[in-house]
Amino acid sequence: MSAFDVTTAATAGPARSGQVVHLTVSPKLVLFPGETLIDDRHAEGRIYIVGGGSESYVARGGPPTRYPDRGHWAVPTPAGTYRLGPQHHHVTNSWPMSCIPWDANLRVGSDQEIEFETGGIWLRATGSSGRFTKLWLAESAKRLGRPLTMSEKVQVNQACRRLFYDTGGTLMASWTKNDFGKWAWNLFRGGAKTVYYVHTTPDDELATVTPGATVSLDNSHGCVHLRPADRDEMMTKGYLKKGRIFEVRPYGVKGPP
Repeated sequence: MSAFDVTTAATAGPARSGQVVHLTVSPKLVLFPGETLIDDRHAEGRIYIVGGGSESYVARGGPPTRYPDRGHWAVPTPAGTYRLGPQHHHVTNSWPMSCIPWDANLRVGSDQEIEFETGGIWLRATGSSGRFTKLWLAESAKRLGRPLTMSEKVQVNQACRRLFYDTGGTLMASWTKNDFGKWAWNLFRGGAKTVYYVHTTPDDELATVTPGATVSLDNSHGCVHLRPADRDEMMTKGYLKKGRIFEVRPYGVKGPP
């Protein structure tokens, strides 16, 4: 995809006298992830829209310095040029809360285990064969450094089931605890997927729709976090779109580009 979208008022071919040629700059997004370095684990930056309406949006990437966290590494978002992948509900087994798509319908099965719907098919979330429980069992065993006893497996599954209910004991209508929020865009590099995404978080999604709550961006493990309201505006304006150029500048450098 070119950085320019070229359209003409006539059929394709060499420009002729009197032909009107319109050149429209295709917007690109430029992230300065470390404009404000708070400490070695926290930094705040902005995404600047180049070729758009000169907007900029608060964003947080990974920490300025890498560190281990919950079996993963939190790393600085690598500088470079990427392209946005397609908008999607991201799912991954690397983060147990994210193995179920955002907004997936939920129900209780005949054995009282939780099921979720994806692609028109209902799958087990909890129980011995449930995707959600199996991932949490593996996480628990890794943390303990040994296999779980049967009693411990039962306790983990009970804890998993509780995560599908609100504080009043009512089953959630749909899953809204995926770590990647409602929508995600992969940062493609060299035509291939990376482990980095542009997304929101479930805490910020909830705060956005809760009266009096405050949306407070936190740093990621390397992805790019946005505020849900900014995400929605950027989608409406066509900035978060498959194929858009997404540049990441080094930490400590201030924008605009």
